[in-house]
Amino acid sequence: CGQEYGDYSDVHGEMSEWAYFDSDRHYKYCTDCIRKESFIYGDHKGGTATCGEGAVCEECNEQYGDVDYSNHVEMSEWIRASGTQHYKYCTTCGREDSYVYEDHKGGTATCSTLAVCEDCGQEYGDYSDVHGEMSEWISLGVTQHYRYCLDCGRGDAVEYEDHRGGTATCNAYAVCEVCNHPYGELSDIHGEMSEWAYFDSDRHFKSCTDCGREESFIYGDHKGGTATCNAYAVCEDCGSTYGETNDNHVELSDWVYDDEAHWKTCSCGDTVEQGKHSDDDGDGFCDVCGEEFYLLGDVNGDGKVNLDDIVKLLRHISNAEAITDPKALAAAEIVLDGVLDMNDVVRLLRYVSKAVPSLR
Repeated sequence: CGQEYGDYSDVHGEMSEWAYFDSDRHYKYCTDCIRKESFIYGDHKGGTATCGEGAVCEECNEQYGDVDYSNHVEMSEWIRASGTQHYKYCTTCGREDSYVYEDHKGGTATCSTLAVCEDCGQEYGDYSDVHGEMSEWISLGVTQHYRYCLDCGRGDAVEYEDHRGGTATCNAYAVCEVCNHPYGELSDIHGEMSEWAYFDSDRHFKSCTDCGREESFIYGDHKGGTATCNAYAVCEDCGSTYGETNDNHVELSDWVYDDEAHWKTCSCGDTVEQGKHSDDDGDGFCDVCGEEFYLLGDVNGDGKVNLDDIVKLLRHISNAEAITDPKALAAAEIVLDGVLDMNDVVRLLRYVSKAVPSLR
């Protein structure tokens, strides 16, 4: 008859996808009949709750249950919190309990730059005490020099040292071998000394030709040279005259004489070496001045030797008439025996008679 009859079957056809029903369940139904009796219910399951949303059911793909505030999934970048720490937080919930703090780490500090944290990119910590390139040494005064770090220029980057090296002279300070600045004291060791120069009547001096400082002066007494009657002694060191004149006569005339004596005249006007003629060898010439002051045998002093001289000598010997003139006595001393006697008469007679060629 073509009419429907009986009850619907409990066997359903194609079922729908799971769909959210409430916070605890989902459901699906028969897409053929959609009858209430075809509805199937099931608990949500699977998925993971976070701080921002509940878990997502793995069957109906809907959220269910409570959020999990301990499960943060979207964290911010690290942010500087202080000089020692940085932090990050959950960008989903922003709750205070999502904040995470850590100490800065990584990076390397220098003397001029702080270390940069490898997480937050911010500077932290202290500057390094290890300095980079240092400046040249610079003089700080007469005792020290210093240098500083070219990278930071900080006060604690300055190094100090005492000057050193170099050699001082009497006219130049030592030059520091590090900073090339003169320092210290002049040396007491002097270089080339001058020639001796006159200082006063008793002394001469010489000085260092390099510095000329009074401390280099050396004094010495005049010495050497010979003073004369009309000239002072000349110092053998400085060439200056010094002292007093004396009786040392040096510029003398030739012998000057008269009948009895001889002498010399000094350029100063004094008469020196004055003395009577002497003739110890009896040659009629003065032994000192060399002048002939009597003629041997010329007893009467007439410049000739003849019988008159023999008579004069005989009268002296016989005590008839004494000879007193020194020159006559010397002329009568023919035989050099210190006595006027007949030996002298005989010798004189033989000479006058040409029996002998000479009186002696």
